[in-house]
Amino acid sequence: MFIQNLSLTLILFLFGSSHVQSILLNRDQLATWFPLYSNVTLLELQYRQIDSISSDALANLTNLNKINLYINQLTSIEANTFVGLYNLTELDMGYNLIEMLNETSFYDLFNLKVLDLQRNKLSFFDDRLFSKLTSLETLNLNSNFLTRINAGSFSLLRNLKLLDLSQNQINEIETNSIPLNLIELNLSQNRVKMLDPVIFRQMKNLKFLDLYKNSLVTLDSSLFSDLISLENLVLTQNQIIEIDGIVFSQLINLKELYLGFNQIQSLNERALSNLTRLEQLHLEYNEINMLDEAIFQMNTKLELLFINNNNLSCLGVELFSNQFNMISLRLDFNMIESLNEKQFSSMKKLKFLYLENNALIAVNRLVFVGLVNLENVYMMNNPIADLMPSLIQKLCSTNTKCKIFI
Repeated sequence: MFIQNLSLTLILFLFGSSHVQSILLNRDQLATWFPLYSNVTLLELQYRQIDSISSDALANLTNLNKINLYINQLTSIEANTFVGLYNLTELDMGYNLIEMLNETSFYDLFNLKVLDLQRNKLSFFDDRLFSKLTSLETLNLNSNFLTRINAGSFSLLRNLKLLDLSQNQINEIETNSIPLNLIELNLSQNRVKMLDPVIFRQMKNLKFLDLYKNSLVTLDSSLFSDLISLENLVLTQNQIIEIDGIVFSQLINLKELYLGFNQIQSLNERALSNLTRLEQLHLEYNEINMLDEAIFQMNTKLELLFINNNNLSCLGVELFSNQFNMISLRLDFNMIESLNEKQFSSMKKLKFLYLENNALIAVNRLVFVGLVNLENVYMMNNPIADLMPSLIQKLCSTNTKCKIFI
């Protein structure tokens, strides 16, 4: 049975004759209606302009599994607001104006699995705030005003799998502050300049690590040494200058590595040698002027390689010799002057090749022979394309699918 009273904006979903399962109320009805429905399991209060909840408003709703307070005007949560809600597994308070949370706010929520506090105004929280949330698996704190993470902040969250701290103002992360059993950690868009070499120690389950848009300049050689399960590492848009031969050596399961938009001038010849499962590598928008011919030799599973917008002037004959699975290769916006006959010969799966905005003056006429899956080659804004357009068009004469754009 479905009852809707438009004058009170009350929606009740009834299952059976007497047990209310879900309630949607406006802020003026909290005190009036909550005591009447002890069997409610789902409470939907999003978009209600609620600015406060009294400490006893939810006291009778002990069967609640989920509370949605998404997009309201809450500025704080009283100490006893969630007392007695032992069955609660999901609490969403995202997109509010919360500046402060009492240290005991979540003390009775030991079955809570998902806590969303994104898009609030938290600048700090007591180290004891999350200490009782021993079942918590997902914690979202993105887009707040946090500046540091203390050692005890998340130390008792042994079941936490996903921690999102992105889009804060974090400039310091203390050692032993990050739960060891995490699978996904998002620290993107903060102000981190340096990471303690042991910050990720013993995090053997971590699969996704996002450090996008911080201020990292150097990476300690042992920083990622314990991340043996890591599959995705994002270091885009930092200020990294150099990649040594050891920093990625233990990332044996890494599939995607993002190093674009840094200031990298050189990569050690062994920097990628242990990344045998790597499928995507992003090196775009750096200051690389030379690549050792052996740099990609062990990365035989690469499908996407972006080296565009660097300072490369030449490509070694054997640079791509083991790239049997390459589908898309970006070399555009460099200063490459020539392409030899064997430059791409191993890339039988290659479909897209970007060579525009280089300084090409010499291209071997057999450079694309054997590349049976090649579809699009972009060669605009090169000297040779301007001087000999008809010759360039003939480079794909043996492949009817291939198109050259000049």
